[in-house]
Amino acid sequence: MPFVQLQNASLAFADRDILDQVSFTLHAGQKVALAGANGSGKTTLLKILAGIQEPDTGKVMVPEGTRLAYLPQSGILLGSGTVFEEAERAFEPWRRFESDMHALVESVDTLSPAQAEKALHKHHDMQEALLESGYYRRRETVEQTLRGLGFSSAELDRPATTFSGGWQMRVALGRCLLENPHLLLLDEPTNYLDIEAKDWLESFLKASACGFLLVSHDRGFLDAVVGEVAEIFRGRLTSYKGNYSEYETRRRLEIVQIEEAYKLQQAEIEKQEAYINRFRAQATKASGVQSRIKALDKLERVEIPETLVPMHFRFPPAPHSGKIALELTGLGKRYGDHQVLRGLDFTFTRGEKIAVAGRNGAGKSTLMRILAGADHHFEGGLKWGTDIKVAYFSQDHEKELNPDKTVLEEVEADAPTSMVPRLRDLLGSFLFRGDDVFKKTAVLSGGEKNRLTLVKLLLRPANLLLLDEPTNHLDLASKDVLLEALEQFAGTVFVVSHDKYFLTQLAQKVLELRPEGHRLHLGGWLEYQEKQVSGDDFAVLSGSDGGAGSAAIRTVRLEADPVSTSQADREAAKKRQSLIRKLEREEETILADLGTLETAHAALNAQMADPSVYSDGAKARKVQAELAANQAKQAELHTRWEKAAEELEKVKG
Repeated sequence: MPFVQLQNASLAFADRDILDQVSFTLHAGQKVALAGANGSGKTTLLKILAGIQEPDTGKVMVPEGTRLAYLPQSGILLGSGTVFEEAERAFEPWRRFESDMHALVESVDTLSPAQAEKALHKHHDMQEALLESGYYRRRETVEQTLRGLGFSSAELDRPATTFSGGWQMRVALGRCLLENPHLLLLDEPTNYLDIEAKDWLESFLKASACGFLLVSHDRGFLDAVVGEVAEIFRGRLTSYKGNYSEYETRRRLEIVQIEEAYKLQQAEIEKQEAYINRFRAQATKASGVQSRIKALDKLERVEIPETLVPMHFRFPPAPHSGKIALELTGLGKRYGDHQVLRGLDFTFTRGEKIAVAGRNGAGKSTLMRILAGADHHFEGGLKWGTDIKVAYFSQDHEKELNPDKTVLEEVEADAPTSMVPRLRDLLGSFLFRGDDVFKKTAVLSGGEKNRLTLVKLLLRPANLLLLDEPTNHLDLASKDVLLEALEQFAGTVFVVSHDKYFLTQLAQKVLELRPEGHRLHLGGWLEYQEKQVSGDDFAVLSGSDGGAGSAAIRTVRLEADPVSTSQADREAAKKRQSLIRKLEREEETILADLGTLETAHAALNAQMADPSVYSDGAKARKVQAELAANQAKQAELHTRWEKAAEELEKVKG
């Protein structure tokens, strides 16, 4: 069975032990989350397993033939190809493999009968491996993977380097998955994925036979895909069976035991130190004092993992406001001819927690900017309630930081007097620990600046919060601190997030932005998702046709393909449905023909394994020619299938 094994590995940076005699084995089919505080060595461990970094001591074992793929957190450099071409590079080893296979057949005539028989046996095995790899179905596999990760059909032909770093990471993730590895090492693969892409990756990993070790700060995602958690703490690795929530439950029980042991040890240390201080100057007690000093020096101190010690934070009290928080009347936004938002008519009341949902480009961040007053060019009306004070978090708020101030100075400037004694603890819970608080903001990374901006926002008195992706760059402990504070916050919250667990715990309503009409679900996130699947009733925001001032809400049943009641629209809808059925039939026919060709391909391979064929050069060449023709026909059908699938996607919209 394929595996990667770490044996007694140790690694230190300066005087700090990162890994201390760590042993770990990951088998194909084993699905493991790697946990630990920031800086505990998770990324280092993945790099060692991937063969990118060497441990100081110990070794890594990977059996020959084991296929292993590694996705780093960042720093991916793509080539000059299109999105499709860069992802398809995953099949490059198989392309070389195919070339070697053809060269082997061509060499048969130059070999002795015994050598030819051996070569053709090898060719058969190679052909089987190539078929199993999915190499001949790579075009549709690549397209399906990239679409699952959020790329549209049109975007597949764009140069990969024209996309943002986050989207390039999606290409790199797709390439890792397409390599069909036995083992995957994934360092925060969910960082740049929206909910739809996370759902797709979740389904892929659950269905995959490969083993994986992954780091992620998305609790819901981890609970869905892993059956084991390996935690790095103080350089040691400990494994826990079960999903991430089960690991946390067991770890909390261990923390209680550790705390008790810590209290007992501290009491004993105080007792011994009191004895030492009392009798240090007495010659008659010198030997007893020295023995106690040596015993304390050798004592292995009990330590409590700071990331697992609960940190609690409350927002400053929300200033009093009227019952109505916000009224929207026919609110819309367009960029040139492109309408992003249209006809939002709604009234939000004090204390509501609203998740803003929608696909990429649906206008979530645009709506948040409008509400925050950062974008004044919109249609319709926006009216705030009495005494509403807004606080807004966006991904580019880091520009407000003073580059000459330290992290601690930045938060002290915004903190109420009552919070000043607790600022170090609050910063620690958002991953600014130890001397990090004395760093100048100018040297912080983008993620660190976002976290600091979020801490500053938490300290400002407000009664309406606009949070655009507040959970990015937070670990699980930091998310829990933020989540608890928001749950206890008495004001109104609008939040955009790709973390389903966070939304499930927080959201009381879900506002979904869609080109065909915006919808409001009057319930939590899980129920909203269930209704998306089932097509049950939604409360639909009126004015979706772009008009303003119409009735506030009307409840309708969402249909898969809503049509106008006019005769012309009904006729157009019938033609559209007819075309969809025609394209679906064409797609089914092509796929059936492909199945027939694949069966014939397998039969031809079986002939190549027949001694009466592979020992006869003429017969072998004839079967090889038929195999080549079969592959060419498959390629032609794949092209037809792609065109039909693309047209079907366009018609369905």
